[in-house]
Amino acid sequence: MEGYFRIRPKIAEHESLTSYLYRLAKCNETTYRAIIQKVKTQNFVMSTNYKYLDNDPYGLIDIHLLSKLTQMSSNELFSHTLHPIVLGTTSHSDPKELKKIVDRFAVYYYDNQKRKYCSHCLELNNIYKLIWQIKSIEICPIHRCKLNCSCSECGAKQPYLGKHLQDFKCFSCKYPLTINDDVGVLDEIYLHKMSELYHIWESLLSIITPITSAQFNLTIEQTVCLKMLFLSQSNREKYNVSNNKIFHPRIIHFLKEFIGNEGMREKSYLGSVIRFFTNSGISIKQFRDTKISREYFESFVSFHEKKYPGNCETPWCEFRNCSKKMCRIIANRKQYNGAHYCSGCFIKYGYHKKTEKWKEIGKKTALVKKIISDIYEQKNIETLKENEIIGYIHAYNLLPSSTINFQEICVPETEDLLQKFKVLLALGLRSTSDLYKEATKLFGWSMQEFVCYLNQKVVQQLLFNAPKILRGANKWSDLHLLLSRYLKDCHEQNKMCSKKEFMAQYDISKHTMLLSGINNSIEKEIELFKERTRKEKTAKLKELAQQFVTLKAIEKKPLHTIDVLEKLGVSVKWSRKNCPDLYYWVLKEVEKSREEIRQLVSESNKERLKETIEYMKGKQMAITKVQLREMLGLKINALDRGTELCNYYNELLLDMKVL
Repeated sequence: MEGYFRIRPKIAEHESLTSYLYRLAKCNETTYRAIIQKVKTQNFVMSTNYKYLDNDPYGLIDIHLLSKLTQMSSNELFSHTLHPIVLGTTSHSDPKELKKIVDRFAVYYYDNQKRKYCSHCLELNNIYKLIWQIKSIEICPIHRCKLNCSCSECGAKQPYLGKHLQDFKCFSCKYPLTINDDVGVLDEIYLHKMSELYHIWESLLSIITPITSAQFNLTIEQTVCLKMLFLSQSNREKYNVSNNKIFHPRIIHFLKEFIGNEGMREKSYLGSVIRFFTNSGISIKQFRDTKISREYFESFVSFHEKKYPGNCETPWCEFRNCSKKMCRIIANRKQYNGAHYCSGCFIKYGYHKKTEKWKEIGKKTALVKKIISDIYEQKNIETLKENEIIGYIHAYNLLPSSTINFQEICVPETEDLLQKFKVLLALGLRSTSDLYKEATKLFGWSMQEFVCYLNQKVVQQLLFNAPKILRGANKWSDLHLLLSRYLKDCHEQNKMCSKKEFMAQYDISKHTMLLSGINNSIEKEIELFKERTRKEKTAKLKELAQQFVTLKAIEKKPLHTIDVLEKLGVSVKWSRKNCPDLYYWVLKEVEKSREEIRQLVSESNKERLKETIEYMKGKQMAITKVQLREMLGLKINALDRGTELCNYYNELLLDMKVL
């Protein structure tokens, strides 16, 4: 093999690696496949995998050997793939890891299935650009036209790899791809927007060095995430979660986890980087030159430090001025971080998001003091909220029972009380007023009884810790009744049930379907329907197969597995996967049929052999195996020693006393 290609065309700016290899093959009067055979790294790689060369050629071809053959540096060849984006935004150096990241990233942003092109660019430059394959790129800003992927003559989509990369003709009808019959005028606003996107991607694909240097002992990825948060908040001096103008809260949460080493999903990370540059309008040069201040970094770190609960500050709580009885609240108010409740007094506390101070959530302590004052002043207490506070005062013995007229109320047993509140929560009730209204209907409780039971410690623990599915599962009490009616209709019509159909028919949301467990019920019913249908189909197929096997047995014809399955209209693969019992039954019947045919042939050969020997004896002819084979048309080894027919032949000769 020569040390390099005789003709080595220069790789064009923004040209894809596969496009260049096709041009190289054409100039050297060889084929793309022949070049791949020279530089491939494995003995066998599926040809379809070579369409991923533009992602990252590592593992598919020897890039250093290709570099030697083309007299170009490896970095220059890599720069015409998606490799630069990953190399410029991550700190990975292992080629295997880089390839994995590129391949995951390419699934969402790069089109390896069809080849896109600009007819005018093909005519002028005879190259296919890498940027054209980005899924969001739809135009060529140079010629202000849409990119094509189909032949303007026959409409065939151009595959990613093929001879059309050499001759620029449709792979199907050979019509020139350089001719574009579409002369439509694009909207100026759309053209401007797509041109901006095109230039952003052009700069991303041209990255040579990392887009940032590491700061504050973070990795490059973590620094990129921190810098994106910094720039998306308009370079503020301190971190503030509410000032982000680019990212969705879910992405902000991911970036914060990434900086804290809690999540390392490269696809989400690279997706966030692409989203930042395409939405912010900030260039890579601006991004690289931006420096994050120490003050901003420290504010970010302090904002996301794990906040431990503070002390209980309730005056009458036995655990006042300590935090050992603080329990975490999962669902809390938006203006508080790290919400907890004290299991001694059941007052809620948390860190206020603006002041970052530990304080009571709500004003329950102040209300208790106010209601005690109102009781001593003999003011009328009428509202449910005020009565709820009186129930709290009674539960914690802050006033004598006689003072608040609660002496006649008898609290039920714990299990009974908890069961009744579980019933109320299962109806999807959350607020105190809704709980009270339903409790009055179901259990006939008065307001005093309700507030007294509500403030019992076991009930408060249930309310704070009840899972969401218990608090809001059944939005409609007859939801399962509707489901049973729907499933009955489907069964009568012998059709498969569908979640979408059920939701549309009864106007039910996805959220309700999930919480109520209806999703699981319908999925189970679908599985049962499929199993029932499979069994019915198997039974019918087996009946048909038995008829076909019986017919072949009557006709005394050999039976073949393929013939049986073709008669049933199913493939071997389908029958093995869906009806294994039927498939193995057919195999057994075929084997039985072969044995029967073998027996019939054997008996027929014996009969003919006997008649022939008798004929030859009568004509006083020499009886030899060779002559018998010729007269009977037997196989060459049919009368070999040890075969059944040979043993019968010897028996006949002894019986006829020929030997």
